[in-house]
Amino acid sequence: MMKNRITLLLYSTIIAISLSACQVNSTEPSGLGQKPLAADQVQVVTGDSLYDPQTLDEEEKLAEYIVEGKILDDAKQKLYSPDSKSVTFGITASSFQISRVFKGNLKEGDTISIAERYYTVEENGKAVRYELGYGPSMPNKEYIFFLIKDDDSNEFLRGFYTPSGKETGRYPVINSDEKNSFNVKSLTDGELNLVQTKPDVYRNIYNEVINKYMK
Repeated sequence: MMKNRITLLLYSTIIAISLSACQVNSTEPSGLGQKPLAADQVQVVTGDSLYDPQTLDEEEKLAEYIVEGKILDDAKQKLYSPDSKSVTFGITASSFQISRVFKGNLKEGDTISIAERYYTVEENGKAVRYELGYGPSMPNKEYIFFLIKDDDSNEFLRGFYTPSGKETGRYPVINSDEKNSFNVKSLTDGELNLVQTKPDVYRNIYNEVINKYMK
């Protein structure tokens, strides 16, 4: 019952954010607050993803940008509080330094702001991290991201880039000399930081990403 109520609340929040969005000219992210607290506990919220890619081909078609680079250790949150009291939605944004571009009009050396769908709030004296079907990336780690640019008409997410298939839009980079010995199946769901995606689907796409992009 609790999970169903959280999911319904999340749907309502996303609809409210979309309805309150307005057309603007600025494309820079705004409204970022404090660095996320270290979580005392984690609550996974499911059911808000519009897309569920099952193959690399589906992920590539969905993504506007495919880039490789490093997540920087500068995460900040943006929280949505419709009544100025309780937080019902949020993202954590980090800078991402691009080292390679496979798709899209971004350039090597660009730094963009990636919004990941999790946030941390203090409740009853504890820091609770809400993972909206997506766990945090590791700072100073290299990833390949499949991204979309959030629409300028969405005031809350304007200016951010987000993983196009949520968890299936992010893959840790391995060194080329590890490629022959690397075994995705040997990694646990926790090591892959999966909280919602079907593990077999993710691992299959990850193998395809390694073979195609990590050369």
